[in-house]
Amino acid sequence: MADVVGIPTEILRLALAIRQAADTVRQNREDCLEIQRCVNRLHGIMSSAIRGTGTDMIANLAVSAALGDLERILRRALDLVTTCQRRSTICHCFTAGRMSGQLLRVQRDIANQLLMVNFAQVTTLLITTRPVPREDPVYGPVEPWDYWMAPRSEDAVYDSIHFCMEVTAAVSSSRSRLRVFSMSELEAATNSFSCEQVIHDGDSVTVYKGVLPDGSVVAIKRSHDEKDLLFPVHLQHKNVVTSLGYCPHEQGKLVVEEYMPNGMLSEMINEMSEQLDWPSTLQTVQGIAEGVAYLQTMRVVHPDLKPSNIFFDSDMNPKIGGLGKSKLVLEQGVAQIKTEELLGTVGNIPPEYISDGIISMKSNVFSFGVLFLRIISGMRGPVLNQHPIAWALGVWEARQTESFGPSPQDQSERKERERCICIGLLCTQMDPRGRPTMPDVLAMLNGQEELPSPELSCFTGIGSAEQEQPWWRSSWWKRRSDGRNWSLLEKTR
Repeated sequence: MADVVGIPTEILRLALAIRQAADTVRQNREDCLEIQRCVNRLHGIMSSAIRGTGTDMIANLAVSAALGDLERILRRALDLVTTCQRRSTICHCFTAGRMSGQLLRVQRDIANQLLMVNFAQVTTLLITTRPVPREDPVYGPVEPWDYWMAPRSEDAVYDSIHFCMEVTAAVSSSRSRLRVFSMSELEAATNSFSCEQVIHDGDSVTVYKGVLPDGSVVAIKRSHDEKDLLFPVHLQHKNVVTSLGYCPHEQGKLVVEEYMPNGMLSEMINEMSEQLDWPSTLQTVQGIAEGVAYLQTMRVVHPDLKPSNIFFDSDMNPKIGGLGKSKLVLEQGVAQIKTEELLGTVGNIPPEYISDGIISMKSNVFSFGVLFLRIISGMRGPVLNQHPIAWALGVWEARQTESFGPSPQDQSERKERERCICIGLLCTQMDPRGRPTMPDVLAMLNGQEELPSPELSCFTGIGSAEQEQPWWRSSWWKRRSDGRNWSLLEKTR
């Protein structure tokens, strides 16, 4: 059985030792600081994983194997960084170049193994998580991808996120356009934040239904953690949930948004009796794509696009929500930023964010691609333990459009479905440079642009030279599996 206490404790100890050693190195300082930044992300992910899922996750064979490999890589990294502490100036010029190459390799190994650990955690979540019935009215059932990758840790670095929030305020001038509510107004609207008014109670935010004195119905978001401030942005688009105002409070801001009476997309995907037909599916995807394209024009990155963050208004128009805490804004001329902040949902965030903390406009494209494939795969009814990318690649490789459900009678509809699979795979390319822009995606959806073939080789095993097959089918995931067919993000039952 895996050492559910010793393994993560040793990894955190090694991470702390590397962070401290990197501050006092005498040569290859920049290389060591890059490793330090990588280890900072690792420390945050490990700390949050232990808090969020406990020892049961670590006891899983796939996760424990990944953590064991990570521990060995960290020991090697600590040895190298410690060596850089002891190097003298005399031998610096002779050894710095060789040491730089070794440090670069170990940094890449840490980043790749961090991806492996994350994917193994996703596998376990998909296999063990089931919708939890509730008596309280909520927007939708809990689904496997509704887990925050990491709540904020006490020692995390937030400078880049706070900077982005300041940019948000400056760009949107939200304070001048949003109404400032008093606490007494919101208490009256929600009957003193009565439990009967709760429409969603998540890990980080509770959402209440409120009625203002003029009779208008609103949604009021309240953060559970005073350090986790919600921040309203004045965005105006038919496919983005509108922030109406906020209430400054000693325990953090309360955000007031327009009320979405027809619930969330996750309800429709998980409800067998009310599956979206094909025209409705295309209309929904088109609306979401237009909303994401608008966010791109506003330089807003939303790394947590998922079915439970897509809402429907009274006309069944899809609107992107969940922008209260996960948004980032890139300044004009800034292509990407690096951050140690951990945001998003396991399975939805792009690989460059997991490994290197890189956020760019292509982050939105990847998250949209996962959501797009999730919607299409969900047309078959509740999706089993299979990630949308894994499902789409299986369909694309075999060209089995019957995997959508009943075979379409109309040949044009069949071609549309194949086209959608292709677009989804293009959006989820591992290399951000291979992903289209959102205007390109809209043109593809409208049939105005010819589709390139998705590059399937990018989905081969990460950091592994022993196999040339997709990472969810690699032998790494199948070893020590007690005879079961373990594979990344999918498992045959």
